[in-house]
Amino acid sequence: MGGARAGMPTASGCRWIERGSVKKIAVDMLETHRAGGDVPGILSGAPQLLIGPLKDHRKLDFAAGTGLSCRQGRLTGDLDRPRLSGPEKVRRGQEVARARGFSLRKSAAYNNAFEDRFLLEAVDRPRVVNSDRRLRRLAGKRLARLGLFLKDVRLLPVRNWTGR
Repeated sequence: MGGARAGMPTASGCRWIERGSVKKIAVDMLETHRAGGDVPGILSGAPQLLIGPLKDHRKLDFAAGTGLSCRQGRLTGDLDRPRLSGPEKVRRGQEVARARGFSLRKSAAYNNAFEDRFLLEAVDRPRVVNSDRRLRRLAGKRLARLGLFLKDVRLLPVRNWTGR
């Protein structure tokens, strides 16, 4: 994304949302969490510029993504802080939980990548969705041994955010 105008990816993210790319089951699950008193939000490894529009569109309490560095209105191609994945996702989740007044441990988390297993291990209600092979294998082992993970649920279309 280096060299792109700073608002361009955000506009692309908005078009993705407007096309209805978030499946109804995901919206229903979000509403179930909200009705249960949860604080709905997103912690994503995707660029903040792409997932930020979901905060307003789905009335989320927070949306944190990977920050991209910008200079003179153009993206540089560099990150402005560590990528939001792995242990960093847990750290940022704890930060958001403190700021919003909820317990990360007592939360639900939905993840699809092996590198995000740390967040799944940090919450009481982990969910594996659209998983990569390594996370699916880990979830299978944990389900048998610890009963932590639920079945793999397909929530989003199997394509990238641009719709290609």
